[in-house]
Amino acid sequence: MRLDDTKVPKGRPAPRMADGKPDFSGYWKGLTQTSPGGNIGKDLPEWKLPLTPAGEAALKHNLTATVDPEAVCIIGGIPRHNASGLPFEVLQGANKTLPLRVAGRFGGT
Repeated sequence: MRLDDTKVPKGRPAPRMADGKPDFSGYWKGLTQTSPGGNIGKDLPEWKLPLTPAGEAALKHNLTATVDPEAVCIIGGIPRHNASGLPFEVLQGANKTLPLRVAGRFGGT
């Protein structure tokens, strides 16, 4: 995801939470040119990820026994939305960060 350079004030620090951690609260929108990162194992022999036996079992389950969440009207996660160009809002608190899909138009309700 990338911010529109024309809308970012220059020379100002990133917003911070009271504890000094970055504050990601606000409206975000992936660009239509954004694409998924692809297979993270693409540079490994035979594209094989170094998974533990539990990870292998989880991968097999996900590939054979689950359904794409959006196929059953469950909202997808942030990686999918980054690549889709759809807007979302992030609410960040001291202990939790919550991504919300923005309905209607960007910044709308």
